[in-house]
Amino acid sequence: FAKHPLARTRQMAGLLVAQMMLNNWDLKDSNNKVIGINGGEGGPRRLYMVRDLGASLGSNEQAKWVRWMGIRAAQGSKNDLEGFLESGFIDGVENGRVKFSYSGPNKPLVSNITVDDVRWTAQLMSRLTDQQWQDAFRAAGYTEADSARFIAKFKEKIAQGLALK
Repeated sequence: FAKHPLARTRQMAGLLVAQMMLNNWDLKDSNNKVIGINGGEGGPRRLYMVRDLGASLGSNEQAKWVRWMGIRAAQGSKNDLEGFLESGFIDGVENGRVKFSYSGPNKPLVSNITVDDVRWTAQLMSRLTDQQWQDAFRAAGYTEADSARFIAKFKEKIAQGLALK
């Protein structure tokens, strides 16, 4: 994934930003793919996709004692509404690169993402309608109340991305 020739494209950066919004703390090659499909007259199209989002929608913080001991363990929680609501997204910007609230495996993958990449992704995500958000969470089996809380947090993260300068 990191060595893929398309790893430095805006689309790949956008895929990684979206994973940061989801609090996907398990970034690794086997969970992400770039595939080419027949695009018709325009030639082949590339699809940037995530194959595994199981380590998402929870906390993106690893227990301090695990970090202190330097052992490889679960970074955060999964499908944990309270953990998701309490977690951060962007810690700041340094030399034009966004510093994410992420300390999981393969951190270098998200260390070179620009402000423009984040704004581009946030603009795309801001086009999702309330109905589309609700449909996604309903299809995943979430209650209306939990869905509303997740969606509100996503919208906060999108606003944070749009506000970057």
